[in-house]
Amino acid sequence: MSAAFRFALILLVLAAARDAHACSCEQSGPPCQGFFQVQAVFAGTVRSITPVERTSMGPQNVRVEFEEVIAFRGVEGPTQTAMTSEAGVGSCAYPFKPGERYVVYASQQKPGAPLQVYICSRTRPIAEAADDLLFFKSLSNTTAGPRVFGSITHREPGTPTSDGRHYGPVANVRLTLRNDTASYQAATDATGRYELTGVPPASYQLTIEPPPELVSYGRATQTIDLGDSHSCAEENFVLHFDGHIVGSIRSATGGPAASVLLQLMRVEDVDSSGLVETIDVTADAAGRFEFSEVTPARYVLGVDLLKKSYMPSDPNAVFGPTYHPGTPDPLRATIVDIRGGERHDLAPMTLPIPLRAHRLTGTVKYADGTPAAGATVMLGDPVKKWLELAEPFETDASGTFSFVVHERLSYIVSAYWRPPNTRGVRPIVTAVGPFVVTNTPAPLEIIVARTPPGR
Repeated sequence: MSAAFRFALILLVLAAARDAHACSCEQSGPPCQGFFQVQAVFAGTVRSITPVERTSMGPQNVRVEFEEVIAFRGVEGPTQTAMTSEAGVGSCAYPFKPGERYVVYASQQKPGAPLQVYICSRTRPIAEAADDLLFFKSLSNTTAGPRVFGSITHREPGTPTSDGRHYGPVANVRLTLRNDTASYQAATDATGRYELTGVPPASYQLTIEPPPELVSYGRATQTIDLGDSHSCAEENFVLHFDGHIVGSIRSATGGPAASVLLQLMRVEDVDSSGLVETIDVTADAAGRFEFSEVTPARYVLGVDLLKKSYMPSDPNAVFGPTYHPGTPDPLRATIVDIRGGERHDLAPMTLPIPLRAHRLTGTVKYADGTPAAGATVMLGDPVKKWLELAEPFETDASGTFSFVVHERLSYIVSAYWRPPNTRGVRPIVTAVGPFVVTNTPAPLEIIVARTPPGR
């Protein structure tokens, strides 16, 4: 239940943030690329849209009937049928309208299966398909050859509290298109554009060589399939500064602190109670560490800056928030100011003595003293209330729970309880704390109501 509970919380957060019609899929690119990515391409007028019988828990599908069909790839005849899903939250449905004419790019999972149309294909009203129709006419040109083209730009990411920065096109970036038998090269022009033409149909690897201070957000090498003399591939790359922070970390006794997890955090996030992202790296056997692909900002680094539930649970390797060069005080922390793709070498960082671990136990009970089985108990941060400090604990018939906690750290314990047969009802939440651990903590007792308020 604990995993499902956390998953439900994540879904709620994501649902609030995303657009009601969001759909996660890759865009199909220009006509000469999208044409060869699907099994069928045709123009047709929508005659009818009808729901089909639901056969699973997935989205409701609808059947779209087309008439006055002109076939360009993979289909025959004056009528065609394709499937799409019903419009809704997260749906990849294409919003067809009866009576309108479209250029349709349809996929097929296997031969004989129904054609499927998704919003991320190149499907569009015919009034918006001038480029597509021009490409279809070019298919009769026997002298056409495959081409690879695109752009390379430089953009720095933003944060929840600040906008990113767009630097624009990147010129003179070398690109290489190769396979086992051939190699072709190009470079971006002043507008950041590149193009490779006249390459034979085949599969290739396209690799970019960014300037030393920049790095690609995605892979710098992409697989390109050019299966037809009329095919193309548009590959656009976005670069950002490749800042590096390098240093070493040692234990309180002076030896290397091997395998310790370090975190890099923006200065403005140190005291934030909102969602905070960190860059995490692990020191090697010699205590050396390196943060790479760091974008411009002012940073602090250290250990236990955010004690997330997925971090290593070794009770003997918890130090509390400790900032470089080895202080618990963020005002004394080393500030690393990344302004581009430069490298910063830091003095060694020294860890304090690990905090002493204790076992925190407790019981979730009803008001009459009987244990509450099936409650989800969470160990949290009192300031960053969204932050889980341990894996959630689900109580058994005894209603008991247990966590490892550490001296000098502050915690809050929350019990989430939903009575049986109340699916859809918000859980009852009871919290204890915040409290600071100073020695072996006394057992906690959390009282929950048997029924939600107002029932």
